[in-house]
Amino acid sequence: MLVSNGEFLEFVNAGGYNHPEWWTEEGKKWIASIKPQMPLFWRKQGDSYRLRTLFQEISMPWDWPAEVNNLEARAFCKWRTEKTGKYTRLPTEDEYYALRSILPKDQPEWEYQEVGNINLEYWMSPNPVNLFKTGDFYDIVGNVWQHTITPIYPFGEF
Repeated sequence: MLVSNGEFLEFVNAGGYNHPEWWTEEGKKWIASIKPQMPLFWRKQGDSYRLRTLFQEISMPWDWPAEVNNLEARAFCKWRTEKTGKYTRLPTEDEYYALRSILPKDQPEWEYQEVGNINLEYWMSPNPVNLFKTGDFYDIVGNVWQHTITPIYPFGEF
């Protein structure tokens, strides 16, 4: 299941952006230059949080997936490993493709809303992380970007 905003809030409340031991070297440089204290689309208002969506700012939907960058996702995994004692990491790209292969069909054979919030067929914003289930997994495709630990190498002259 994708990490929800509610789960990511635990990382934020644990001072996740202020613990260099949870960040990669690249992540530490990003923290030093941007100085974030929460995901980019979050805004704190008093004791509550709001989420900036495409067209408006809304009350924080705690069951929506946390929209973070790869550096934040990896730091969250390190924090969660320390918190739970269970090794947590992002999947490799090959693992993601193996997981994706359990879907019964592929595009364009999917029926509207059959497998996930994809191609703007459901919402233009994310949806709760427990809405689209395939086997033991949720949100295999769609909803938000799927991060992996596999580096992305651009095409030549890109």
